[in-house]
Amino acid sequence: MSKRHILLALGLVAVAAAVFLGARAVAGFVKKPDRLRQNPTQIPTRLIENPYTPEIVPTDDAERRELREALESSAYRALLEINPTHRPTPAAARAIAGAFAEFVTICRTGTPEDHVAMVQSRGREPDKRFLDPERRDRFWKNNTGWAREAPLGIDQIWARPRYIRGTEIPVNLTRISGGGGSIRHLSDGRFPIDQPHDRTIYELILPATLPGVDGTLQDGAVGIMIANDAPIGGWDTIGVFCLGVPQGFIIFMTPP
Repeated sequence: MSKRHILLALGLVAVAAAVFLGARAVAGFVKKPDRLRQNPTQIPTRLIENPYTPEIVPTDDAERRELREALESSAYRALLEINPTHRPTPAAARAIAGAFAEFVTICRTGTPEDHVAMVQSRGREPDKRFLDPERRDRFWKNNTGWAREAPLGIDQIWARPRYIRGTEIPVNLTRISGGGGSIRHLSDGRFPIDQPHDRTIYELILPATLPGVDGTLQDGAVGIMIANDAPIGGWDTIGVFCLGVPQGFIIFMTPP
């Protein structure tokens, strides 16, 4: 086999991804009865050659500042368009939009070190893969392709509530279909999907051209969930998902 080819065996039911289904936010995290669990030898796999690895194009400070301001402005406007029953206050909307804009700007223009600094500034430990010098750069390139592949649909950002003080808000699945992604535990150790909590979670949806791990491109969106889970009631990213893609489409997403 050529050294330029890398084969990845991805267990389609054994990935740490999430699938939106019905009113549940992520059905992939629901625990299955023993009778429904498959042995590792029974799990179907897909062999993927030449995983997508986007190039990172340097940007200057002015470009990064312009991008962040545009993201924040559009996200703030989208949050204030939510139904008044679940709409955040203007102050909360500004803080949520700021956390969203910082995350997306780093994914598009930043470095692994920038991501680590952001996570630590929010009182969390970074993903260990960001701390491994032998894996860090490739991991970063693979997992930020969604933000770097093409211009982002900044003017088309929209928002929806997912939880209000722990109460799940049903979503309209006819507007956009769900896909895989990742979601983290809350700062108190609870899992936001299947464990009771008191957090408020909003999701900002950013249209984007999504690159699959096999190099195919899909027009879709990235849903970034943000919760009041940072120190002193601050807002922080808690989940990142691909939306509007065909079933079976596989993409690496940035850890929240």
